[in-house]
Amino acid sequence: MPNLTSAGRLLESLHAESPEICDAVASAAGLSADRVAGAMRGTERLSLSEQLRLSEATALLAPAFTADALRLRGHVLSARSMHASEVNESQRDPGADPWERAAAAVPLTS
Repeated sequence: MPNLTSAGRLLESLHAESPEICDAVASAAGLSADRVAGAMRGTERLSLSEQLRLSEATALLAPAFTADALRLRGHVLSARSMHASEVNESQRDPGADPWERAAAAVPLTS
């Protein structure tokens, strides 16, 4: 079942406005025609870096869609931030956390 992403919806909107504008934005973002078509169908998910490039190219080449481009950029930056915090959590040394050290220092009584 296709799942249209924010990037796919933006590409669809650009294409509805003008296929030429959509092609120019996709080209400036370094996206292949296959990736663009897949994103518009909802069968492909663009990587975070592809989405960020799409957002930047849209804001530059299709100013009427700047609000949508900025919204996509916000989603991408949020996703990157969440991913970075998940990586940091999984690599975190429990001994470095003051709460973990304090819990380990308290003797358990029965």
